[in-house]
Amino acid sequence: MTGRSIAVVTGASSGLGEVFARAIAAHPAFADLAQIWLIARRERRLDAIARELPRELGVPIAADLATPAGVEAVLARVREQRPVVRMFVASAGVGHLGPFADQDAESLARMLDLNIRALSLLTHGLLPSMSRGSRIVLVASAAGYVPSPYFAAYAASKSFVISLAHALREELRSRGIEVCAVCPGPVATEFFAVAGMRGPISAAATPEQVVALALRDALAGRAVSHDGAASALVALVARALPRRTLAWLAGRRNVRRSAPRSGTSGEPDGA
Repeated sequence: MTGRSIAVVTGASSGLGEVFARAIAAHPAFADLAQIWLIARRERRLDAIARELPRELGVPIAADLATPAGVEAVLARVREQRPVVRMFVASAGVGHLGPFADQDAESLARMLDLNIRALSLLTHGLLPSMSRGSRIVLVASAAGYVPSPYFAAYAASKSFVISLAHALREELRSRGIEVCAVCPGPVATEFFAVAGMRGPISAAATPEQVVALALRDALAGRAVSHDGAASALVALVARALPRRTLAWLAGRRNVRRSAPRSGTSGEPDGA
């Protein structure tokens, strides 16, 4: 591979994605990057973030990754420019809170397309551009460890991400490509408010805390990054308790958090 060295960050217009882009631009381990591709739907927001990154690193790419056309636009650019992808951060994501039966089918489909389909196809499409020392960071959630009534499809989509990350980590070991699943608990972004969650979220980490730990863990070659003891404890409890018990506990918590209008969506990391 002889192309320019880049990082690719989805969901870069806000939330964890934006913070990942800024942190990568400032991190000494990525001082030789030529570009950071900033991918999300909000073009003006991407343009503003790109202007703020040092050394003109930011390359805004407006694409709706919940659509096949959006994913293909990114992959076509990769095939055309043939870069070396040093870091891929899949942070774009959407959440729906409320009874599964009450959710809008089209919104539900978009969530699954973004959280699962786009993440999988972009990872697959970028792998030929990666080499030994490249890293893949897949943003999941501690919710992915637990079946979560009233957050059912979102939690299930993050369970998919965790499983995929562990499987790819083993598959890519011989190529020297590291894979890290980021599994934070609640994060203080716009996600929960837009998703229809009622009241403040207790013990929410800041995006900066989550990203700092995630970059540290990814660069150290760790399989999973938790933002603190709480999310690590969820992973531990999920291995110890029956799934029926986990679902009951999660359901009691989530139904209290639900706003009266169910089935809404949050788009902090890919809007």
